Amino acid sequence: MAEPIYKIDFTVKRANPPEPPTVTPTDVQPAGYYGDDKVALVTFALSEVVDGHRYRIEIVDGNGAYDITELLDAVDRVVSYTIPAAWTAAGTATLQLVEIEIGEDGTETAVMYYPPARLLFEARDNGPSGVDMQARWQELMSAAELASAQAREAAQRVVAAQHIIENGEGIAKGASALAAAALQQAGDACEKAAEAFERSKAIGSVWVGSGPMPEGYNLQIDPNGEALTMDEELNAESQNPVSNRAITAAINGLVTCGDDEPTADTPGTLYVQFI
Repeated sequence: MAEPIYKIDFTVKRANPPEPPTVTPTDVQPAGYYGDDKVALVTFALSEVVDGHRYRIEIVDGNGAYDITELLDAVDRVVSYTIPAAWTAAGTATLQLVEIEIGEDGTETAVMYYPPARLLFEARDNGPSGVDMQARWQELMSAAELASAQAREAAQRVVAAQHIIENGEGIAKGASALAAAALQQAGDACEKAAEAFERSKAIGSVWVGSGPMPEGYNLQIDPNGEALTMDEELNAESQNPVSNRAITAAINGLVTCGDDEPTADTPGTLYVQFI
């Protein structure tokens, strides 16, 4: 940082009742030209410093605009401030040092306003006398507003995240219930499949095809076979798979006439008794 071209020193005497506080010199001090930025350094040398007290500098510039600095500390009993371009409107600027007591909760209480100190800023021949720049207090307010907006946005994000978490818990519980139901249904399906498999083993398999039925099959379906037509009467010439002809021959072979009872030698003889 370049050294300031102008250095304006004021001596500040704290109030000693009945004597009031004083700031000297009291006449206007030259401090440069309109538009100079941090070219002039102003200092306030304090006769007494109270522990815990801090300072601000208020200014009314040559156009009547007001501004105020951030909190300043006294270093070796001197409060210093480099003049920004926003304070350099052509004309006389009035500066006033304010002593501030800071409470435990950070609150500020102005305990003393010192007499004004005056600076002169000359107009430039090639420009207007006014300064179109944002005042320091406006910069501070803008920064505070930005911080507040960021804090609000962060709070909104926290609320949104909490909402997502709460909904997520509900969704997770619902998904867990659905998963449990699906698992139960899968278990039931497995049991039913096992039962069907056991029944299929008990029933046996069906052989579809012509020719002799292989082992392990209990039923044959011959797609090339003839349609089954059952005879209504016993017929020795029947061609049914379960032949009426065979049944008829068997019955005819079992029929006997007479009074003999069936014996162990002829256990299947059909006995016909005439009355």
